[in-house]
Amino acid sequence: MEMTFSASDVVGSVLFKGWRVTNSAGMFGSCIAVILIAVLFETFKSYKVHRQNQRTPQKQDSEATSLLANSHRNHPRFKMRAWLKETLLYMFQFVVGYFLMLVAMTYNVWLFLAVVLGCGIGYYLANPFIEYYCTGQRAKSSQVEANVTL
Repeated sequence: MEMTFSASDVVGSVLFKGWRVTNSAGMFGSCIAVILIAVLFETFKSYKVHRQNQRTPQKQDSEATSLLANSHRNHPRFKMRAWLKETLLYMFQFVVGYFLMLVAMTYNVWLFLAVVLGCGIGYYLANPFIEYYCTGQRAKSSQVEANVTL
């Protein structure tokens, strides 16, 4: 196998034996599929980062808070179901990331550009969407609760 980039529209197999590219239409379809996989990868990566940011406790002013008053709040409880969910998300992200790396290792210019373009589109769309959706939903629910208690 030659280890240099080529711009051919024929690739023996992309990820699996059944995924063969033999013409321009197949290359176009493969590029679209790779872009969608890369967007999915970036979406899961952004969601994972957002979940980690939610778990990180907010820093408070040390003079305004009592050391003993909030000591029980500083240690979050270990929740097995949430940790299992994050572990499965990590494993899925890991596998998809390696699939994208293997696609790039075909040394086909078009598939490599599809990986780069898909990751760029995914980052551009997923980060703001997840931030807006997760924080927007939380803000709406807290506003409804505040209106109900008044």
